[in-house]
Amino acid sequence: VTRLPVTDASGKDVVGVVSAAALLGADNDSSVARWMTPPVRVRQGTGFDRLLGDLQRSPSQIAVMEGDGQ
Repeated sequence: VTRLPVTDASGKDVVGVVSAAALLGADNDSSVARWMTPPVRVRQGTGFDRLLGDLQRSPSQIAVMEGDGQ
């Protein structure tokens, strides 16, 4: 695993993505937020072409699918 999702305090919402390699060089007292990038957010039903384009324009390599909360 080279990319790690970072969740909010409830553990239900992905608020960012951290590279495991970046964390290896981090100081113990540094905040995870410093190394975090925002995830690409997509809705259910998003086409592959749209998703691929969104990922290519983003520094993130992970997409988070947003649904209806079920």
